[in-house]
Amino acid sequence: MNMELIQTFKKSYFLKMSNDKHLIAQVNSSQINIFENETYKHLAQFKEVGNASVFFSNDSNLLLAKDNDRKLVVYDLATMSIRCKLKPKVGSSNGDGDACISHDNKYIINLGYDFPYGYISVYDIENGKETRFREDMREVYNQIRYIPSRFIDGFRKPNEGTSEKNRYFYLWFDMDNRTFEQTFCDLDDANFLYSEHLEQVLYFTEEGNLAFRILPLNIELPIKHQQGCLDIQLSHNNKMIALYQDNNLKLCTFPNMEILAELSNIGYVIFPSLLMIKKY
Repeated sequence: MNMELIQTFKKSYFLKMSNDKHLIAQVNSSQINIFENETYKHLAQFKEVGNASVFFSNDSNLLLAKDNDRKLVVYDLATMSIRCKLKPKVGSSNGDGDACISHDNKYIINLGYDFPYGYISVYDIENGKETRFREDMREVYNQIRYIPSRFIDGFRKPNEGTSEKNRYFYLWFDMDNRTFEQTFCDLDDANFLYSEHLEQVLYFTEEGNLAFRILPLNIELPIKHQQGCLDIQLSHNNKMIALYQDNNLKLCTFPNMEILAELSNIGYVIFPSLLMIKKY
């Protein structure tokens, strides 16, 4: 497979592309830079949130910037200006889970964390009002994804003083009715994916001490179990999968798992329609 280097962005923590593939957000320790994708022209710079995680709206008109303390800022990308600033209630923090913007651009859904448990917040962009859910569930939330409803994954902590283990789950969040449908996975450890092409929830887990496997497809991944970070991401069209482990990347076909390319000394991977990589 021919992998072509298209553009290099210096001093980047990470890059993220808008859903319409028109904009690229470049994030570093103190600012967010917005570039036009085709020409890489610099369009705007935002300095309100340092060390930010960023999330484009589904229609690519808004950008949400979040830190893990108390800052949530929504930007209007048509005017490259601040749309609103949001904050959790006094004494709370945003946590380091994902966030997203609702399909109608009226709400922010944030996966927050107040030690030792997480919560899910819905903010009204117009008035800033925060409504919280699942504060008393002893759960920690990781990712939120656009599907028909919101796909959220995480784990539930055991009661204190017991020998029970964390219980891993995924949630469907119905924004219209503000309801949740929860499914637990009967494994000691699980990480979840959603394949839109297969219309199926997938999860990957350690198989003994040797390998990882994607279930329920029962596909073995071409990586070995070892210490260090493991991240798995599907491409936008679900035809490729990026396997990131211990600063190494394997790009494979999906679901056949034929290796297309291997790279080393990689910082992390973001895989929308193009493969964006931070290289050490």
